[in-house]
Amino acid sequence: MKTVDVVILSDQNNLVEFNASGDKCLGYLEDHILKEALEDEGLSVAHLSWDDPNFDWSGAKALIFRSTWDYFYRIDEFSAWLQTVSKQTTLINSESLIYCNLDKHYLKDLQLKGVHIAESYFIEKDSNTSLKQLHLKLGWEETVLMPILTPMMS
Repeated sequence: MKTVDVVILSDQNNLVEFNASGDKCLGYLEDHILKEALEDEGLSVAHLSWDDPNFDWSGAKALIFRSTWDYFYRIDEFSAWLQTVSKQTTLINSESLIYCNLDKHYLKDLQLKGVHIAESYFIEKDSNTSLKQLHLKLGWEETVLMPILTPMMS
């Protein structure tokens, strides 16, 4: 029997409003707003880290991926967890969509379909271009780096 209608998935760093250093956690506010909106619809909602060892994932009707931002540090662990949990409950975004999102090339695919994305440059694995060279080439002063991940698949 399912005990929670929806679990909003986060990571440990975004379960609290402020971290130990007193800095505001980026994902917390949006996750909290979503939790209140779902509860206003009469749903039982939990806000948990995806790696919570004490939660029975089969006890949730559905999972919403929100601020699971530590997955790229632990991609193999996250991938194993995702494969397991996808068999236990409903994922609001499918397992295949989550895997697609791990490889940020999907942004290029969206751009080719006419969706506006932030100015982007993809550095492929065999590239020897430094960040300094990239900035000079593109005239950039700031950069956001996003990993392109390939999890181990069993």
